[in-house]
Amino acid sequence: MVWTPLRVALWLATGDRPPAAVWTAAQTATFLRKIRGHRLYPLFQLLILLGLRRGEVIGLRLSDIDLEGGYLAVSHQIRQVGATIEIGKPASDTSNRVIALDHGTIALLRRHLDTHHGDPAGYMFLNVHGHPTGPTR
Repeated sequence: MVWTPLRVALWLATGDRPPAAVWTAAQTATFLRKIRGHRLYPLFQLLILLGLRRGEVIGLRLSDIDLEGGYLAVSHQIRQVGATIEIGKPASDTSNRVIALDHGTIALLRRHLDTHHGDPAGYMFLNVHGHPTGPTR
């Protein structure tokens, strides 16, 4: 379902929300504009514009991204099972894939890496404590 103005009004009035809904292009642009400058802006851009799943994007490591070649590889994900965080293969064989990056995303990731303070395991996106971002945050 798409978050049309009528669907948003219904949700605000009743609290009734569809289990899966997507933003319109205008809503997506507004969200990205409002969070520009946030330390996890690149994470949200990858989620939204490349269609990565939450566990896939937080599971990205520096070694999964080739900015010179212009691609990233999805080869594993981080997921939460109960209270346990697991690192494993993507959900299916087709989820294991290589995605081409446009020039804007490459530039964004370069800027992100310039401020990246490192993680021993090489994860791209870290929480405020310097650990990989969890799947529920």
